[in-house]
Amino acid sequence: MNRTMQFRYRISVGSSRMACPFVCQLMPFIGNDMPFTKPLVSEKIPFVGFGHFMRGFTLTELIAVLTVLGILVGIAAPPLNTFVHSNRLISVTNDLVADFSLARNEAIKRSRATGVCKSSDGTSCTNTGTWASGWIVFVDTNDSGGWSAGDEVIRFREALTRITVPIAAADSVLYNRSGSISAGTGAYTICSSAIHQTRAVTLSTTGRSNISPGSC
Repeated sequence: MNRTMQFRYRISVGSSRMACPFVCQLMPFIGNDMPFTKPLVSEKIPFVGFGHFMRGFTLTELIAVLTVLGILVGIAAPPLNTFVHSNRLISVTNDLVADFSLARNEAIKRSRATGVCKSSDGTSCTNTGTWASGWIVFVDTNDSGGWSAGDEVIRFREALTRITVPIAAADSVLYNRSGSISAGTGAYTICSSAIHQTRAVTLSTTGRSNISPGSC
């Protein structure tokens, strides 16, 4: 026995009785003389499982799981597809409205005419194609009353994917210094043929826009 474990102390002052501390009796509190050799988590049998429980999936079970998974995917796919195309339609509509608002705000802030027009290259306006080919927001820096070479392009939108603009009031929308529309009022209809839904952006002479849903 380790002598350090045989420590005694007096129970009280003046008493001849001796006692062992709580943490150290004649036998150590934390263990015996014999070392602990067996692993804590296992002996000869692994702790994580036993022989007759350790097996994989059978072919029948695997086929059943794949069949159920295929049914669930088939049920969820159409609503998910509609959700994706609907979000794309809303996103494009919001982009067009945001660009109309940008042109109007810049016209008021700079006290100069601005505009939004169709553009396929991002550098100039075009009279061909549709708004689905892309558009730009520009500042009429030379006061020509429309787009001309040398005008400042402040935003460009690339061609749309699986989105069309079958109805457009004009090839360009022009804002005067007060933020009112001098040319291009009317409806600009954006269509998603995948879900046969539309969003019509209607511009008034005051420069305000209104969105209404529809079908295509």
